[in-house]
Amino acid sequence: MRAEGKGQRAKVRTKDEGQRTARRGGLWTGALALTFALCPLPFALLGPLPSALLNAQSQAPVRDNAAKPVGTATLSGTVMSDEVNPRPLRRVTVTLQAGALEVPKNAVTDDNGQFVFTDLPAATYTLTAQRAGFVEAFYGGKKPGKGPGVPVAIVDGQRLTGITVKMMHGAVIAGTVRFPSGQPVVDLSIQVMQMQIVDGQKRAQPVLSAGVQGILGASTNDRGDYRIFGLPPGEYVVQARVPVAEVRPVTAADVQWAQQSMSTSGIGGGGASAPLPPTPPPAQTATYSPVFYPGVADASAAASITLGPSEERTGVDFATVLVPTAKITGTVFDPDGHPQQGASVSLKPVQADSGDLQGMVSGLLGALTNGRTGPDGVFTINSATPGRYTLSVKATPRPAAPPSPPPGAGDAASAQAAAAEQRAAAMADVSAMLGGGNGSALWAMQDLTVDGHDQSGLSLTLAAGMTVSGKVVFEGTTLPQPTDLKRTMVMLSGMSGGSSGNAQVDQAASILGGSMASANADGTFSLKGVTPSKYRLVALANGLLMGLAAPQTGGWILKSAMFNGRDLADYPLDVKPNEDVTGIVATFTDRPTELSGAVQDQNGRPTGGYPIIVFSTDRSLWAAGSRRVQQVRPSSDGKFKVVGLPAGEYYVAAVVDFEPNDLANPAFLEQLAASSFKITFADGEKKVQDLKLGGS
Repeated sequence: MRAEGKGQRAKVRTKDEGQRTARRGGLWTGALALTFALCPLPFALLGPLPSALLNAQSQAPVRDNAAKPVGTATLSGTVMSDEVNPRPLRRVTVTLQAGALEVPKNAVTDDNGQFVFTDLPAATYTLTAQRAGFVEAFYGGKKPGKGPGVPVAIVDGQRLTGITVKMMHGAVIAGTVRFPSGQPVVDLSIQVMQMQIVDGQKRAQPVLSAGVQGILGASTNDRGDYRIFGLPPGEYVVQARVPVAEVRPVTAADVQWAQQSMSTSGIGGGGASAPLPPTPPPAQTATYSPVFYPGVADASAAASITLGPSEERTGVDFATVLVPTAKITGTVFDPDGHPQQGASVSLKPVQADSGDLQGMVSGLLGALTNGRTGPDGVFTINSATPGRYTLSVKATPRPAAPPSPPPGAGDAASAQAAAAEQRAAAMADVSAMLGGGNGSALWAMQDLTVDGHDQSGLSLTLAAGMTVSGKVVFEGTTLPQPTDLKRTMVMLSGMSGGSSGNAQVDQAASILGGSMASANADGTFSLKGVTPSKYRLVALANGLLMGLAAPQTGGWILKSAMFNGRDLADYPLDVKPNEDVTGIVATFTDRPTELSGAVQDQNGRPTGGYPIIVFSTDRSLWAAGSRRVQQVRPSSDGKFKVVGLPAGEYYVAAVVDFEPNDLANPAFLEQLAASSFKITFADGEKKVQDLKLGGS
């Protein structure tokens, strides 16, 4: 059997169709064969959703003395170097993780590279290995640093031995960063990003360190030198962020004053009094911009660095870039034309670099850090660098001030009244930052181009946010209708900005850009104060977040969210100024679809080395985060399961390997569709499709 190339597709043969010849082309040049057999096997429940996606109200109390799962199985193996002459690696941290374990188990390899895990309960596990200087390894992974690899299925009493994990020594990028004057920049944060295809476009994505503990990078030493190691093979760009405040360039008058000051302060000047410093002219201020190798502020002009396995690339040197800054001032008025106090003003780039995670975090906090209007409604934003921006204003009408304490009430009553007023103001600020929550948010926006010159006299008038309303419906056949609909949530998550490469960061960003509301007792919901933008509708039932994560059998899942014949669970909702959205029907079901089966090699043995991709035949649904594009990696016993696909027609394909971002790449899916087979699901339908791999 021959396997070549990323995303390589398989030849397909079924009992009904006989031998089918795979089309050749692109990245898929090799061939495999699949045998599909439909059989009515029982289905198992999918594991629980990640705890980060659970509503606290729905969780049962955790008892301190709850019994931890203890099993009778054993797993052991060896970690070897991935090189021409492999050698065992000592001091490698091996992590075993599964839903049955409350806390992942860790082991450290001995001098012979061996590790062992005992007392394991029956479960399907993922196995990873980490060591400084090496690329994080996933058991069964076909590319260094790319997971999740092949899950390992273990049954009670099993002694699984001979597991081998290969680790590649990481590549290195090293260089020096200096100021334009030539002086080294000390303690400068350097971030490395890998070029990947996202939504069909080449974009820079942050490289996470082993264990997803942070962004892989380094800081410069006293010579301005940096060294980033442990990188998997790939194409990279290097970025530096200089934490320097706004500066004013030195003028000729400044130099003349300094010379006169030195000559009259006792250094050859007889001790005469020093002259007064020159009055700072309204000269152009500047700041150090985030800079990309080879020393450019524009991310699109950054030079890429291609690294091979274990390659060390030195001499990646560049200088910081000084760019002009500007001050932006203006006035915000309420809908009645009065100055608005306490409005949150933010200046956000129209096209932010998605790979710049530090910049993304700053952007999320922009509503708190950019500016806030004073009693006269005036705001000021300093140190704005050149670029195209959206000036965004959000405010929440503050509640009426609490009544003043009666005369003679004393200092304690006055202090309580002041504290109550501060709490009310703080809640209004938080509500405005989160898009108004379910209140009456006010908003204003204006496009702005900053070119290094100060801009003043801007005027923005707030308008009331829009209302998005509808109802939730539960279509149940086995589960009783929920009695407490207040635990059913509807949320609009923002879709602005790009992907950071980290799902948790992306979800946090989208939540901060949206709003949410609980359903009423009659199932109706209303999100008020929604600002103009494009949103993805997400629903929460019984405390489980549906739409952003794979659904769970045995509970309610979001079937559809219909509005004017369009399913908002699949397509964005475009909220426009002065246009309320009414009549949304969000339908939950307790009958999710399910595709399950097992994969065998040409000798009939279970194999988990071939990921399965299931994606809609409707090309308009090939987008990042689509619930109609899913992938599953069979476990080591060959079993796989895809749960919760909406009813419709899908392509099914087995591939040798792929990148996670390929699922949002229409070109990848288009080529994959050419040799896929089709399968159709009705609402709640469960199908079993066994796959057998064969030689070409």
